[in-house]
Amino acid sequence: MSAGTPVQAPLLKVRQLRKAFGGVQAVEGLSFDLHAGEMLALIGPNGAGKSSTFNLLNGQLKADSGEVRLDTGQSLLGLKPRQIQRLGVGRTFQITQTFGSLTALENVQTAWLSHQQRRLHWGTGPLHAAQAPAQALLDQVGLGELAHCPGHALSYGDQKRLELAMVLTSEPRLLLMDEPTAGMALDERLALMTLAKQLAQERQMGVLFTEHHLEVVFGFADRVAVMARGQLVALDTPAAVQRQPDVQALYLLPAPLDRPAIPGSPPRPTASPCLQVRDLWGGYGPAQVLRGISLSVYPGEVVALMGRNGAGKSTTLKTLMGWLGPRQGQMELLGQDVSQAPAHELAQRGLGYVPEDRRIFTDLSVLENLQLTRPARGPSRWPLERVFQMFPLLRALQHRRAGFLSGGEQQILTVARTLMGQPSVLLLDEPSEGVAPQIVAQMVTMIQTLKAEGVGILLCEQNADFTQQVADRTLWLDNGVLHAQNKL
Repeated sequence: MSAGTPVQAPLLKVRQLRKAFGGVQAVEGLSFDLHAGEMLALIGPNGAGKSSTFNLLNGQLKADSGEVRLDTGQSLLGLKPRQIQRLGVGRTFQITQTFGSLTALENVQTAWLSHQQRRLHWGTGPLHAAQAPAQALLDQVGLGELAHCPGHALSYGDQKRLELAMVLTSEPRLLLMDEPTAGMALDERLALMTLAKQLAQERQMGVLFTEHHLEVVFGFADRVAVMARGQLVALDTPAAVQRQPDVQALYLLPAPLDRPAIPGSPPRPTASPCLQVRDLWGGYGPAQVLRGISLSVYPGEVVALMGRNGAGKSTTLKTLMGWLGPRQGQMELLGQDVSQAPAHELAQRGLGYVPEDRRIFTDLSVLENLQLTRPARGPSRWPLERVFQMFPLLRALQHRRAGFLSGGEQQILTVARTLMGQPSVLLLDEPSEGVAPQIVAQMVTMIQTLKAEGVGILLCEQNADFTQQVADRTLWLDNGVLHAQNKL
């Protein structure tokens, strides 16, 4: 469909939608339409209300007031998520919702049987009947060859594709996609959104998606809606939105950030590495992912671990942190052999880890999450006040439950919580994923500060611009094998 104003009645009509958490107005008087076959992007700074809007539309949250109706006249407010799904509304999540213990095929079979409202019998009957449609959907999203791979062994980008295949089993007329390309490389992002665009046009399916990758937003959306502080501040074609000064000041950076000078002295080749890994092997059960990796990180150095999704980057960090085992090979931290040390001991010895999936305590406040990792005694390089100075947003949100934060705000909290543990070596897995450009700039400043203080950092990141601003060296992984080391 064209980017102009559609003439048909809207598939989804939202009017004066409101939701508050205590005294915080998360969504305030939101109104917009979405038409069949249209791709509508919902963007805005972290905490603007985007995820809250999604949760209101599919019944995860109860609205305080407003109106949400499908073109059938059916109101969605007050319905449970499963009821809304039966009406033809599908949803993917910012953090994927798949079954790690099932294969990719079994994940989609289970979703298909749920939509058919048939009982699940492993090995025979309905499960066998679901095999062909499930395989067809996996083929459609590009996972056909991974049908028998366990869900937990898939890369994060492939888990996103798997979740989309599961949602498509219900043949939705309206698809809500929350950060659909998070954790994907550029070519994978473009491929997934090309597929979503094709599905929207072929099925006349309306797609509402949130996204921080602006090449995805302006390359695939028919219209763009911009939110700030719970309110809609712009709704127009991508070109028109990009030209609005208010939107530029609020969300879009006027130009790519120049690579700043890195403070502090460059790493010295004669210095002892703070992290030394030799002949590291690891994986998931019998599935061997890492094959003899050797690397080193020096104090005050940032080493970027790069490669396509599924190459083994996140698996490397999880193995180093002791989350996956048994670990084979030798690992030295600050000159001490920690090859067999468990995760909690590694953290106590100065190894910090920011996982891609955050793992915050959602029932605790921001302040309580931060206090959990504060040292019990001794001086602290990262006291609470310094964390608040680095990330002022957390000061304003310190008494809010972490489960009520946006995805980007949760990412900031995860990084800040790890810093309060006083790491000497930091493992960062996709720190800029799901955060607005202004927060990415804060992450750059934070990494520069850590480098100046002699902290060694091993970084996995798909954002090439971000990597170029902070990294001293790049390591390239392919199929669990380290192939090259280069200066940036």
